[in-house]
Amino acid sequence: MQRRTQRESLLRESAYPGRATLALLLSFGVFLIGGCASEHFRMLTRVEQHYPSASQCGECHIEIYKEWTESLHSKSYSSDSFRLATNDHSFEDCLGCHTPVSIHAAGVPAARNAIREEGVTCISCHFNQGTLIGPIEPTATVVPHEVGVEKEFFTTSSLCGTCHQGTYEEWRNAAIENKKNCQDCHMPKVKRKVTQADSLTSKILVSMEEEHMLRRHTFSFEKMEAPEEAVSLDVRWECEEQGGFAEVNVINLLPHFIPTGDFGFRKATLSLTVKSDDGKTLLEQAVDIYKETQTALRPLERRAFRFSLPLEASRLEIVLKREGQDGAHRFIIDQHLFVKGETNW
Repeated sequence: MQRRTQRESLLRESAYPGRATLALLLSFGVFLIGGCASEHFRMLTRVEQHYPSASQCGECHIEIYKEWTESLHSKSYSSDSFRLATNDHSFEDCLGCHTPVSIHAAGVPAARNAIREEGVTCISCHFNQGTLIGPIEPTATVVPHEVGVEKEFFTTSSLCGTCHQGTYEEWRNAAIENKKNCQDCHMPKVKRKVTQADSLTSKILVSMEEEHMLRRHTFSFEKMEAPEEAVSLDVRWECEEQGGFAEVNVINLLPHFIPTGDFGFRKATLSLTVKSDDGKTLLEQAVDIYKETQTALRPLERRAFRFSLPLEASRLEIVLKREGQDGAHRFIIDQHLFVKGETNW
């Protein structure tokens, strides 16, 4: 029996003579690629000598880089609204948060001197004391640069609060049970690998990496997972002989003010469009809401807004939107259509 087993083993080895060699070559290839990659990306951790651009990080983190390029973080320095608000970037106190070296130091971040046009860039959040950091352990076969893991830091609102201090304080003081963190709303979940590939060699290496439940780098309200959780809108619709009125009740379900933010111009607008049965617009009304006038909606605050209605009113279109200076960064927070006969009178 023992001789038979040995003979079968020899036959298997003779049938696949290249298996061991192939494994050895693959291991050697990965070693060489790893060495080259490590040398190629070593400068990513030499921030004091050469501040790497986001496009260099984007060579491997392709999806994250694309999301970042479309976000306001990438335009925090270069946008026209910031340039005008700071008199062509002459207000130095603003640059620490709009072009931060790293948000990991105590206090307001220091402004960097290099690639300021990238605004809040990759290294601003992912570099700490000489090490590139992230929320998970790397699982790639080849890790081109050292990676530190700070999971708790990347899942708490204090990360965003380094710069968004006023909103962070609103969040901390919001008496909402099981309130969401900033990332829960502004960085939607996505299951993917940390790195992506666009060449044959990198595709082979990335194929060995594990998928994780991560966060998109959109940093925006428009792409949040459940915008309907932001506010509650309902209407009490009353008719009178000469017309009527609509009482629009708004409840802020967010753990910060509407609108929120400390600097620049921001407002929320509650608008009402009244239409007849045939779709004709009869009346348009709006109320503006500002922090500066202390009319911003606090977390869990319920407020009623009263609008007059003509007798022919049949449909009410209600929109709550937010916008910045000169109409920039405008987006709808919530909107509803109320039809006569389907609403309280």
